[in-house]
Order: sequence, then structure tokens, then C-alpha cells
Amino acid sequence: MLIVRWAEPGERGRIQRYLFDNMGKIPFERWGNILDCRWTPGDDRYGAVVMDGDELCGFLGIVFADRPLGGTMHRTGNITSWYLEKDRRRGGLGQEMLALVTSPPGVTYVATSPNPRSGGLLAKVGWDVLEERRFLWRRSAAPLQAQVRRLTSLQDAGELDGDSRRLLADHAGLNIDAYVLRGAEGESCLVVTYEKLKGADVAHREVLHVSDRPMFTRLVRDFANAVLAPANAVLSLDSRFVTEAAAPDEIQRLEIPRSFKPCGIEAHHVDFLYSEVVLLDLKIQ
Repeated sequence: MLIVRWAEPGERGRIQRYLFDNMGKIPFERWGNILDCRWTPGDDRYGAVVMDGDELCGFLGIVFADRPLGGTMHRTGNITSWYLEKDRRRGGLGQEMLALVTSPPGVTYVATSPNPRSGGLLAKVGWDVLEERRFLWRRSAAPLQAQVRRLTSLQDAGELDGDSRRLLADHAGLNIDAYVLRGAEGESCLVVTYEKLKGADVAHREVLHVSDRPMFTRLVRDFANAVLAPANAVLSLDSRFVTEAAAPDEIQRLEIPRSFKPCGIEAHHVDFLYSEVVLLDLKIQ
């Protein structure tokens, strides 16, 4: 008899091996990052399993996080690592798994990397579209009007607000680069990025988070000029990270829109932090 239930704390090692064996590519050690509940101390919910007796037949991960927004803590839940044995993929098991991991109330649920199958199911059950476009900037010859400084430690982030310092502390040890973007009036914005090679070895400096959308929109060209290599490099970000005033060099439409089920959080508050993207060190599609 097939049963869908919450994964238990003592099953982490077994599930880590299951994901490594069935989903591949990602190093074994890294799979443990989505199972450790690092951002919700005291809460051991990290995913749903499908069991046929003692046999593990599927898993859907959920990365819960209590994160600061505007001085208030909000809980988000990023769905991740959705796998179900091929011979079990009919009969509504996938929808049952999704219903279980998204059952806790008061949570904004997010799918940052949906595939065709999961994206179709999320649309079917009424999730909203989070993102449909990517914006790209290339380096230009324009002189810098802003200052850009890379942060090397939390002690170097004194001008940032409490939310930004908490965010950086929560992501210590993960593959991210943090910058302070400072404008002519002394205002500052935290920009969190990482770099991934895509296509014909083009270095994509991916924006994972910005703390001030209007300011970043005004100075995004300066930021690109400061952090990009002269050639074979682009700054890329989801369109919701900037305002309508942005004028990117290129716009790309996502094949599969990102989705979310909001609860007290607007779309522009949803970024790639506190998610599978940084925990598994994924390329953003």
C-alpha cells in the first residue's frame, strides 16, 4: 500500500542517498543542505516521502525559512528535488505530495526551478506566476556614477540594515558574493550574486537578491560595469528585481515560468536566497 507522509528526522541519510542515486549531477554532500532545516530551528519538516511498505518510492523536498522583510519575520517554503518513480507517476501521488508539504499555514510557497511536469501541476492547482522574464546587461564604456564594494565579512557590512546583516549571516559558508552599492547621496543597497558559466563559456553574474529595487534600478548599469569582465560576461536577473524603469540590453522569456503561492509577501520580495538555488548551488534557468 502506497503512503504519502512527512519524512522523519532519522531518514535524512537514506533520502540523501536516494536523491544522489536518482537525480544525479549534484555532489552527494550537497544534497544534505536541503534536508538540515538550517533556517527553521526546532522544525524538522523537510519534505514528503512516498512509501510502499519499507520501500522509498519518491520524495518532494521543502526548504522552510524564517526570513526578515522590513523588520518582520516571514516564513517561506521553497519546493525542491521532486522525484517519483516512473511507474508511480499516475494516480495523483504527485499532487498528494505537494498538498502535504504546502499544508502548513502562514507560508509563502515558491518554486524557483520548475520543470514542465511540476510547472503544469502548479498552474493546475492555482499557484500564481512569479516570473516570466530575465533581464541581461553587458559591460559598457559609461563612467561609474556609483561605488561598488565587495564584502569580505559581516564585520565589513556595518552600513547595512539589520535585515541585510541577518540575511548574510544566514548564508555564511554558501557560494555567494555580496556587494554594497553606494549612490551619490550616500544611500546603500545590498546586492547578492554568484557567477556561473553558461552557453559558450559566458560568465553570468547572477543576481540573487537586492535590498532596494528602485536604487538598484537606477544604478544597475554602474553595477554591471563594476563587476563584469570586459568580455564574455553578462549581468542577469529576474525582472522583478528591478522596477519598470529598467532598460536592459536584452530580455529573455522563461520557457517555464516560476511560480508561487503568496501569503503576505509580494512577488518582488521573493528572491533566490533561502532556497534550493543556493543550497544546491544550482544554475538559474
